Amino acid sequence: MGSNSWRQAEEWPLPGTRITDYYLHNTHKANSINGDGRLDTLHPADEYPDVYVYHPSIPVPALGGRSGAVPDLTPMGPKNQIPVELRNDVLVYTSEPLTKGLTVIGEVVAVLFVSSSAEDTDFVAKLVDVHPDGRAFNVAEGILRVSYRNGLERREPIVPGEVMELHLSLGPTAIVFLPGHAIRLDVTSSLFPTFDRNPNRLLNPGEVTEEDFVTATQTLFHDNNYPSRLKLPIIGE
Repeated sequence: MGSNSWRQAEEWPLPGTRITDYYLHNTHKANSINGDGRLDTLHPADEYPDVYVYHPSIPVPALGGRSGAVPDLTPMGPKNQIPVELRNDVLVYTSEPLTKGLTVIGEVVAVLFVSSSAEDTDFVAKLVDVHPDGRAFNVAEGILRVSYRNGLERREPIVPGEVMELHLSLGPTAIVFLPGHAIRLDVTSSLFPTFDRNPNRLLNPGEVTEEDFVTATQTLFHDNNYPSRLKLPIIGE
């Protein structure tokens, strides 16, 4: 994508792949596109964490992406993410516009240091290509139900307020971020109806009703001790 071309290789990951960390930053807060969340290769120092509230009664809607739930309601593919990035329960981190093209081929991973007030919750990470005119198109996305953070064999409740290191795979992609474009990471706690809403409780999803829903206060840390970051597989730089 981006260059609209095909590439072939005999190995995966591609030879010469360099995993580069893009760290999350803010000055005040990264809530919504109106915040000041930033993404760059500088390791964070002392920074305030970002906080948002997730309630499953008002989930963040899926806008493009994998879909697979109700195609008429959530059509698949690239869609402008601005409507969801206007929400305060979406954290938005954006790089400076690129001076030259950046080729990303391979698995994209978000490493997030987080805490929650709930006994279980979800975290969603989305890689976005920001065009010079401000349009922002989804490239890859991933979700993690935190009670499965140590494997699918058994669920483990969250200790409220405890900082956890989460690794969210956004899956493999292949894109050239063109000159003048910017790289963006969105973080939130729902992607509905592509994925079911987490009630923020350690319950069987098939038995959950709206009466079970509770509010979760989510905290995302990005400082010297907790360097939350986006790991990009970069080719040829």
